[in-house]
Amino acid sequence: MVGVSNSVDVKVPLGRMADATLLISPLSAEGLEGALEGRRLDLQRMTVRLQFLSRHEGLFLLRSTLGVPRLLHLLRSSPCFLSPAVESFDETLKLAVSRISNCELSDTAWGRAILPVRWGGLGVRDVSSLALPAFLASSAASAGLVCALLAPRHLHPFSTIVGFAEDAWRIRCPGVLLPEPRPLAQRWYDDPACGLAFGSLIAGADAVGGASMLAARSPGSGCWLEALPSPSLGLRLGDRELSIAVGLRLGCPVVACHVCICGTPVTADGIHGLSCRKSAGRQSRHSAINHILALALRSAGIPTVLEPGGLLGGEAKRPDGATMIPWEHGKCLAWDFTCPDTVAPSHLSDSTVAAGSAARAAESLKRKKYIEIATTHAFVPVAIETLGTWGGEAAALVAEIGRGQAVATGEVRAGFFLRQRISIALQRGNAISVLGTISLPPLPGEGALSEGFT
Repeated sequence: MVGVSNSVDVKVPLGRMADATLLISPLSAEGLEGALEGRRLDLQRMTVRLQFLSRHEGLFLLRSTLGVPRLLHLLRSSPCFLSPAVESFDETLKLAVSRISNCELSDTAWGRAILPVRWGGLGVRDVSSLALPAFLASSAASAGLVCALLAPRHLHPFSTIVGFAEDAWRIRCPGVLLPEPRPLAQRWYDDPACGLAFGSLIAGADAVGGASMLAARSPGSGCWLEALPSPSLGLRLGDRELSIAVGLRLGCPVVACHVCICGTPVTADGIHGLSCRKSAGRQSRHSAINHILALALRSAGIPTVLEPGGLLGGEAKRPDGATMIPWEHGKCLAWDFTCPDTVAPSHLSDSTVAAGSAARAAESLKRKKYIEIATTHAFVPVAIETLGTWGGEAAALVAEIGRGQAVATGEVRAGFFLRQRISIALQRGNAISVLGTISLPPLPGEGALSEGFT
């Protein structure tokens, strides 16, 4: 830490203290600006190189390794919150996210992006918000060691800089008391600030923005962000799919304003396509998620069929899938999947109050529709909203299937991977739905030009 390093007799040539470092961290406050500028230039170079990868791969690497994660050692060992250079780094980071995702980030969208995934953001943390929690957690964890290493008369610089940090944190998080002993977890210092930022953003949002923020913060809605973008596993989103997924999560423009094939005007946020019955994504999303559930059940050793007939006598309606052996209490499992739109006009008033309202309503409707099956099967309605909120019964069923996979395959993370696959399929369906509202007239000579290339 800078405060500790200044109290130690370090032999550095006169006038060169700003250049002195220990384990890459500057030994003086004067060296902070140069250290942060070096990291900023590294990020700038990496942004250019990340654009040669797919957008999903670029965003994953930026979130997990090449952005703020590369600065964590510096943030925890130096009082970066005192340096104005953090603003320049954050501007470069914002530009990197915008270029990689191909989304125009307004101040509001950027404020949402830098929140952790658990708070409805992209998990692309900025230095301005993370510098204080990182330094305070590190100072609390190292306080005992510092006191053991230094004589009492040398502790003043350390105590002073920690006092500055705690005062700054109290200003940022008014009303939250720092307990004794000081917490060691960085999240303890980070969460109150994230909560205040989330509350401020949602207070200034319109109905659609508020509903989408509540949905983004719900458990499981950001699973696609945590998935390893592997094409061989089917977990990599295409470039347009990634841009639309990011845009829907942050409220960015994803299409130009146009008129849907159904005749309804479509705004730049593209959300009309998520509920339009003439859009193309509904069926593909439905089929993909049912296929994932059936494969997961089979990998758990449970024979499963899709769209089984004969469960309701002569009626035409049938559930999406059923097991061929008992699931619980001697009954086979039957499920039916539905994907209600979080911000559809019919759901918006409830979605702005509580996340998952549309999913709960859809579960209730499915149970009424298939009430006859409940006498012979363990019926479960699987409802997942377009913006990622899981219905309670869907979450419980997928968790149980994941446990079965873990037992059968020995992969303890099977349930986590299953949620990721479903989340990726959901984002693909959303992208198809948004793009499915666009109807383009043929260009002059387009047909003849196409024939010339065949």
